[in-house]
Amino acid sequence: MEVEPGQISTDRGGFGLIRAHTNFFVDSTETQVFEEQMFGRSVRVEMEPFRYEWDYGDGTSRTTSVGGYATEVFNDETPTSHVYDDTGQFQVNLTTHYRGTYQVEGMASRPIPGTLALDADPVTADIWRAETRNVSGPCDEARTNWGC
Repeated sequence: MEVEPGQISTDRGGFGLIRAHTNFFVDSTETQVFEEQMFGRSVRVEMEPFRYEWDYGDGTSRTTSVGGYATEVFNDETPTSHVYDDTGQFQVNLTTHYRGTYQVEGMASRPIPGTLALDADPVTADIWRAETRNVSGPCDEARTNWGC
């Protein structure tokens, strides 16, 4: 049995704007269940993610009890989003911690001592600056006005 670490997902393909929330989340936060035969007996193992350690690549980190979620709204603050103060590319890392239980042939579940920490593959956050300008007129076919 192999516990999957989950993968980091992002809204808008990892692109974000400086001083705006860039959203990250884990693609799966479900308990992983394994049913195996061991020494001729049926064994059920459940591994539950319970802590997520985010490293946003700019010297900032955060620990959460939730894996986050996708959002369609730009600059929407989520439990796992991050605001970058500089432009550039930042490597985002995630360590997910699991706790487990096991059950032998339908008997009561028992905790597995300790926890398991697994690292997801890192992703790159590409943070840009956006500037707006007023223009002197409509952008016609000739596109001669400033900003067209």
